[in-house]
Amino acid sequence: MKRLLVLTLVLAFVGAVQADTIFTQSGSNMVGGFSTTATGQTLANATVSVNTGLNTPMGMAVSISTQLNDGHNHVGTILMNSWGTGQVAEFTQAGAQVGSTPSSLYNHSDNGGCAVAVDAIDNGGNVLVAAYNSSAVFVQNGIGGGAYYVFGGGHGSWAAYSGVAVDSATGNAYAIDFATGTISEATYSVPAPSNSYQDFQASGVSTFSTSGPASSFGLAINNGELFASGTGGTINVYSLASKQLLQTITASGSPRQMAFDSAGNMYVAENSAGKIVEFANLGSSFATTSTDIVTGLSAPDGIVIVPEPATLVLLGLGAFAMLRRKK
Repeated sequence: MKRLLVLTLVLAFVGAVQADTIFTQSGSNMVGGFSTTATGQTLANATVSVNTGLNTPMGMAVSISTQLNDGHNHVGTILMNSWGTGQVAEFTQAGAQVGSTPSSLYNHSDNGGCAVAVDAIDNGGNVLVAAYNSSAVFVQNGIGGGAYYVFGGGHGSWAAYSGVAVDSATGNAYAIDFATGTISEATYSVPAPSNSYQDFQASGVSTFSTSGPASSFGLAINNGELFASGTGGTINVYSLASKQLLQTITASGSPRQMAFDSAGNMYVAENSAGKIVEFANLGSSFATTSTDIVTGLSAPDGIVIVPEPATLVLLGLGAFAMLRRKK
């Protein structure tokens, strides 16, 4: 009998590993290129750093619009708005400004110094801006279009709206009152673009919750849940369906905006601590302690996460020899 030597290669893989990319704000700069899977990052790890030209930039959002016919590609661009002037500037992920001026998307004189959040763009190209001093939430219907009231302006109560978010599943908009923590909900449709303010065609404005944290600059939606941060150091998590409070998380560094990676982990811009922290997604809740992801930032307010394609990771290459009897 002869023995046959068979060499078998063994490849070991671990499914898919997702390393999404974080963009945030440090002083007047948009900084980005930080990995969601790495800890201990600082400004030195930023692959993008650009002066936005904005007076106190705060809110950030990632564009998903494909319907803006102005000669620019807006899919995946990053929007930042100004507390000081109400302007909104748009940048590519490489840091190049889209359009000639920061006001190319949104700039109305009676909103100066009031815009504090740009949290969502729907597929029609609508930019939602929470206008703190104007006590309203405006919608800019595409580039060069008019502005419309979602909250305030005869739709719901006038309030110091400081955060806004849109549910991509329903299209409903949500806004939070800085002073009281009251969260309002609105369904709406947008009229044809014009160059002047108009009453917004909202079909209903209602109270979502009165238990939101006061002094809030952050409102976000992910996976059927609404998140509201308060600068006093808490983040409330609500079910969109039941409107029930599910969890309260402590984030001690004056939390502002929140964003989520592909695995549902939550990343928070902690303004007074100058860092981005992660709260791990545990499935039915979030971890109660955070991990530092990026430190050394100057008063970050906004944060967005750009998902990256999944990649297969090779864990190891092994071989073993098997002696097999040959009859």
